[in-house]
Amino acid sequence: MKLPELLLRYQNGQRHFTDLDLQGSLKGQDLSGAIFEKCFLLVDFSHCNLSNAQFLNGNVKYSDFRYANLTNSIFRRVAVEGTQFQGAQTEGLVFDENYCYSATLYQEDFKLFIV
Repeated sequence: MKLPELLLRYQNGQRHFTDLDLQGSLKGQDLSGAIFEKCFLLVDFSHCNLSNAQFLNGNVKYSDFRYANLTNSIFRRVAVEGTQFQGAQTEGLVFDENYCYSATLYQEDFKLFIV
């Protein structure tokens, strides 16, 4: 699937996406409530609305979440090496059992991770 198709499916009501391999820019898009499960994402999500989104059992390595709205979103069991979160809105964000260079990161590690 390509990014334009993902956006079309989202606009048509699909919220749960599995086993995707995506690269490119979704900068500034509204993807609130989207669920990305078992996905490999190398995506520019900067300035996106990802409130209530979920990233589960996948890979967001080198993705860009700077200045995104991540309110009440979930990152669980995803690889996060090189991922950027600076300036993101993170109220209520759940960051649990994520992987970074062979280390497992939890909620208490998130603030240290984004610095």
